[in-house]
Amino acid sequence: MNSPKALVRMALLAAVAVFVAGCATRAARPGSQTVTVFISSWAGLEQLPAQAAVVRSARSLGPCVWLLLGNVFSDHVWAGLADGEAEVVLLSAAGVDAVVFGPEWLEFGFDRMRWLVDRAGFYILGANVSDSLGGTVGHPFMLKRYLGTSLGLLGVWLDSTDYRLGLVQVKYAVPDFVVRKVLPLIRPQTGLVGVAVRPLGDVPKWNVDFLVGAERDDMIAALPSKHGMTRLSLVVSDGRVTEYARTDVGLDGIAADSRVTAVLDSIRTVLDSAGAVGVCRLGQTMSPAAMSRVLVKGMLRQGPDGFLSDGELVRDTISTGLLTTRALIEALVNPGRLAMVRLSGQDLKALLEDKSVSVEWRTGLRGQKLVLHRQYSMTMTLDFYARHSNLHRFGYELAAEPLWRAAARILARTGQGS
Repeated sequence: MNSPKALVRMALLAAVAVFVAGCATRAARPGSQTVTVFISSWAGLEQLPAQAAVVRSARSLGPCVWLLLGNVFSDHVWAGLADGEAEVVLLSAAGVDAVVFGPEWLEFGFDRMRWLVDRAGFYILGANVSDSLGGTVGHPFMLKRYLGTSLGLLGVWLDSTDYRLGLVQVKYAVPDFVVRKVLPLIRPQTGLVGVAVRPLGDVPKWNVDFLVGAERDDMIAALPSKHGMTRLSLVVSDGRVTEYARTDVGLDGIAADSRVTAVLDSIRTVLDSAGAVGVCRLGQTMSPAAMSRVLVKGMLRQGPDGFLSDGELVRDTISTGLLTTRALIEALVNPGRLAMVRLSGQDLKALLEDKSVSVEWRTGLRGQKLVLHRQYSMTMTLDFYARHSNLHRFGYELAAEPLWRAAARILARTGQGS
C-alpha cells in the first residue's frame, strides 16, 4: 500500500500535468495604459476556480495582476497531508501573481518553507522578514512588465509581536525602514509602484502610487472584499496614475475556470485517498488524556528532556477500530510541527509557577530535582509557545516533521493497534 506521502506526491504531479496540458500561451496586448489589480482575501479553496475565471477574462483585455491576502494554509488536513505543497501547486495553477507573506509560512519549519517558496509559481512578498544572513524569506518585491507600462509591488508584514517570528532562523525589520530602503531600488525600473500589507492596519505615508490592505484618505488604497474580489483599475499616463476606480466583483453566477477546477479535483481526490489510509487499529476507546500520554511518552523517547503542556494534545475521545490519517489529523489540537526551546532550570522554575503548566520528563530525569543552572531541551506545541509570552524571548526551532506523522509512528510502534 502506498504511504500518504507517496499518494500526495502522485496527486500533485498529476495536478501539474493537468494544468500544463490546458495552458495556452498568452499574447501581450500592446498600447494599454490601464493596469488592473485584483485583490482577494483568502476565503477557502472553493472560490479559487471562479476567481481564476474572472482574472483570466480580464487578462485577455489588458495588463492584470492578481494579489492574494490571507492564510492560504488554513485547512489543517490539506496542509498536513501535503505539508503545504498542495496549496502552492493549486495557487500556481490558478494564476495568482503574488501572495503577501504571513508567518503561517514559517509553521512548516525554515527548510520546508524555503522549499515551498522555491516551488511556487508566484511571488511570496515579504520584504521585512529575513533569514539570519539578511536575505528575505520570500521575495522582497515583484516586477511585472507589459507593453506600454510596468508595475512594481512590495509586500510587508506589520505585526512584530506575532509569536511565529520567534523562529531562530528569521529576523523582523520595521516595515517603514524597509519600504523606504527598497523603493529607490524599484523606482528606476518601473513607473507604477504599490505596497501590500498584512494584517490590515495603518501605515505611514510611503511615496508609492497605491496601497493594498491599508486605508489612507490621502492615497489610492484598496482593501480586499470580504466576499468575492476587489478590482482596482489604474489609468497610467506618463508614469503617473491619472484615474482610478475601485469596484467589488461578486462571484455569483461566474462559471468556474475548468482547468483550475480539474487541478483542484485531482488534488482533492488523492488527498481524500491519502486521508483514508489506516494508521492503526485501536483495540480500546481512548480519552484525550490517555491518547496524549501515549504520544508524549513516545516523543520523549526520541531525545528531548521534557515536554511542556497546559492541556491535552488530542481534542476528542477516539473510538475503537481503524484510525485513519484524516481522523488522526482532525483529532489533534495542533497537528503541525512541535517547537523546541532550550531553557535553564531557573527559567523552567519560573514557567512552572503558572499552575496550568505541566512538564513530562523523559526517563532518567523523572523525579530528579531541577538543576537551576542546567540547560534543558524542551518540546511543546507551537500554540503552547504562543500562549506563554514569557517564552517569547527564547527563539524556537521546529521539528522536521508534523506531529501527526510522529503520532502515527508512535501509535503503530507502541502496540495501540495492529
